[in-house]
Amino acid sequence: MTKSKGKRNKYYECKFFRTHREIHPRCALHNVKRWKWIDNSGKGRTYNEINKADSVYRQCIRRRTYAGNMSSIDQDLRYDIHVRMIEIR
Repeated sequence: MTKSKGKRNKYYECKFFRTHREIHPRCALHNVKRWKWIDNSGKGRTYNEINKADSVYRQCIRRRTYAGNMSSIDQDLRYDIHVRMIEIR
């Protein structure tokens, strides 16, 4: 068995948590659902849980370039971090 020579994802060993930032009532429901799912009763979620095929996070992605389980979720994670709804710990 050989190791893959591909570059490892920068989020590979990270754990994501919901921040304490208040969710604005006008936020898109699919975003709210994935932020609440990441919270996991305060336990957070690992990158592997989030990236898993058909995870709740993946089910809540709404963008034209998203092609299902074969697509990267990194830009969606970056968005959620940028709007300060999730953080890495």
